[in-house]
Amino acid sequence: RVELVAPLLEFDLPLAGEHQRGNAALALRLAQELTPLTDDAVRRGFAQTRWPGRLEPIDADPLTIVDVGHTPRAVAAARAGFDVMLGGREGILVCGASHDKAAEAMIAALARGCSVIICAVARHKGAPAAAIAAIAARANPGAEIIVADSVAEARRLPERLLAPAHHVRDGDRAQQPQPLFTERLAQELHHPRIGARDEPESPFNNGRQWA
Repeated sequence: RVELVAPLLEFDLPLAGEHQRGNAALALRLAQELTPLTDDAVRRGFAQTRWPGRLEPIDADPLTIVDVGHTPRAVAAARAGFDVMLGGREGILVCGASHDKAAEAMIAALARGCSVIICAVARHKGAPAAAIAAIAARANPGAEIIVADSVAEARRLPERLLAPAHHVRDGDRAQQPQPLFTERLAQELHHPRIGARDEPESPFNNGRQWA
């Protein structure tokens, strides 16, 4: 049978992005088909849910966010969530894509509104950084496009750009652009909780891997 499930509204969810409420509602409905669940159990379960690499903050100052979405739809949802997390601040995009993914559509969704876009090639199936840069330039002609020599350099560049000379003023408060790392690059930033697989960690899956 086919059943439509409304986005989750009545429970707090620690995952960023409005799209995750739809994912959470679907996960809850499937769990309820397997076993009875009290509201308290659902609240505890969602409170402990983590999804490494999905709009995941990995640094607070400056706010640095990783998302490993690898389809245009996933990337568009991540960008919408990133905009909310920015709260009106400017963002720096650090991007790369596998050569077998829809890089044109993905980078186009991410590049809008970013004054600086840093492009790099990932070690695993990475499209050339120059090709990513060309896509970014077409998607956002007004942005400064930087081609990094390595993922390590791409990780360091935002820190240099976020030096005091690059701050912009918002009233009496200095605002820093906030970096967003995407796709395969995120898996090469030496962030221990981001590995090759991409799945949520939740008591609801009883330790099983999500496909």
